[in-house]
Amino acid sequence: MVCRPIATRGCQEKDAPLMISLSEALDLAISHHQAGRLAEAANIYAQILQVDPHNAEALHLTGRIEHQKGCFERATDLFQQAIAASGTEASYYNSLGEALRAQGNLEPAVAAYRAALRLRPDYALAYGNLGTALLAQQEFAAAETAFRDALRLNPNLIAIQNNLGVLMREQRRWSEARNCFLEALRRKPDFVEAQNNLGNVLRDEDQLTAAIEAYRTALQINPDFGPAHFNLGNALKRSDRASEALAEFQQAVRIDPADAEARTNLGVVYNELYQVDLAVEECRKAVELRPDFALAHNNLASCLHARGQIEEAVAFYRQAAALAPSDALLHANLAHALNYMPHVDAQSVFEEHLRWAARHADPLTPVPPRRALDRAPDRRLKIGYVSPYFRQHAISVFTEPVLAAHDHQHFEILCY
Repeated sequence: MVCRPIATRGCQEKDAPLMISLSEALDLAISHHQAGRLAEAANIYAQILQVDPHNAEALHLTGRIEHQKGCFERATDLFQQAIAASGTEASYYNSLGEALRAQGNLEPAVAAYRAALRLRPDYALAYGNLGTALLAQQEFAAAETAFRDALRLNPNLIAIQNNLGVLMREQRRWSEARNCFLEALRRKPDFVEAQNNLGNVLRDEDQLTAAIEAYRTALQINPDFGPAHFNLGNALKRSDRASEALAEFQQAVRIDPADAEARTNLGVVYNELYQVDLAVEECRKAVELRPDFALAHNNLASCLHARGQIEEAVAFYRQAAALAPSDALLHANLAHALNYMPHVDAQSVFEEHLRWAARHADPLTPVPPRRALDRAPDRRLKIGYVSPYFRQHAISVFTEPVLAAHDHQHFEILCY
């Protein structure tokens, strides 16, 4: 191999060029790169490529810098050039997969990771990245296999341990998810993402006190970790601690003003605390940030409804139902709100309820089997009431007299 010299600049004699070999230049660039001096590293990689345009490692490492800068298309091109120059290096395919995955190109990313693993079957990191891409594709069984292969090869890949926990949680395998996060924290106690995810799975299991403690621990690790503030706010809200939840959502919005989910939740809590004007303001911002966010439209509608602006509220309820046509609750809110519209007649309200039933109830309603009916005139008839509100809703108070007034000697009353 010919060691061709290149010029770099050092601190000697009026900053005169220093002639070094390509391999020495590459080592120098890598030292800059590893120290986070990306501009210096990029400059030396560029000089190497001027002398040797097909230097695979310089192409690859320049691509890594572009990836770190968020220039994923440029990184993809550089990784492909590196592979063209040297197609037997597994790390080049792994880096290509990372750049493709960052752009949402999951199928070609999976193909790149598999190519890396064909070249190096013991490549733990490529297994982990493959699992992450498969998880994004909701290929749960294949993702689990990839994650476990990665951890078998290298148990210290704590990010993969965390991702395996995310996969377990996605499948509602709570205890396995919890164990994954605990194992990641055992290996790295200040792993804030795993601590936050531990809180999530505890919340899923309705262990709200433990979840709140886990989120607070995450915030001790990193007080500016926005997801922990957001999740802590949700846990506090579920625990009927609205004032404390408010403070956490405020912190989440402070850390990331563009977080539409945090803003709409902040609006909901303001509304619960009867600060309706602030609630409307936050929900409007959420809608502006994410015009396709159905829940933000719904929550803004609820706040406007509370402020008496029913016509504008109904417009936002309609938009929420249009954005999430399969969400029965959002559509139900629209049907309910129409009762308060002064210029909407009873027939129109009824027709909206029929549309709700056709969209959300009919597809779930099995065709009842034909049964031989007991037509005896003296038999006791059965009457059924179906409602989700018998347990905790004001309507249950009004239902009691109806049930009590029935002739129970001749009618059997059932509530579902």
